[in-house]
Amino acid sequence: MKRWKMVGFLILLIVFCSFLNDRALAGLSEEQIKAFRSIKSVQIIVDQAYGETGGVRLPFEDVAQRILGYAGVKAVGADSKDYDATLKIEARGKAEGGIYSYPNSKDMFNPSTFYFTGADLSGTILLEAPGTPVYKKTFKGHVPTPFSIFGGPRNPSGAPFNEAFSQSGSFKAKILEAIGDLYGINPLAIALKDEDTDLREYAASILGEIKDSHAVEPLIEVLKDIIYMLEVVQHGHSGKLRIALLLSH
Repeated sequence: MKRWKMVGFLILLIVFCSFLNDRALAGLSEEQIKAFRSIKSVQIIVDQAYGETGGVRLPFEDVAQRILGYAGVKAVGADSKDYDATLKIEARGKAEGGIYSYPNSKDMFNPSTFYFTGADLSGTILLEAPGTPVYKKTFKGHVPTPFSIFGGPRNPSGAPFNEAFSQSGSFKAKILEAIGDLYGINPLAIALKDEDTDLREYAASILGEIKDSHAVEPLIEVLKDIIYMLEVVQHGHSGKLRIALLLSH
């Protein structure tokens, strides 16, 4: 059922894109676009902090490095001396939680049982290149604390920061938006085949919003793959089952 919903979503995006012919790149001037697209290497600097929560490190650099690679840009570490631009990622977050009664627990009647069941994350993405205005994008993710639970972390480092990191308004989606703004359709089309389900879905959504009819082509290819997988599974062709499983991940 979820796969068919994805098919319907992609069909709507394709129909929408087919009526669009002009290009929209987040209000960037042609000079800015030209300058950013001349970049061959980027130094990535990540500054992340989560209050008193120790041991939490979200994979900002890993995701950014992979997405930059789709645009043909080489990512270098913070200690590198040779690079064309700097990508600065600043993130701040905090663990949230509450007092819960936990069934089947020795703490069931203990009013001081506090579980960290929520998380808040926000930050900025800055791309700085000499002689070019700084490109900036913000991101935010928030996992609210649920009304009731059947268990949960009692240490703030166990709060759902990874979920907040992966939400549609948070870092994964916004770094893809940034790449789309700066480098156009091609890196987004490559991201449609990323191993990360979130990145694939966000890339498809962003392609559907870009005012360029060329964005239709990569969406059609993904749609073909999904339909093929569904047909293989439905007909149970054992010889093609491995292909279906690969396409599903």
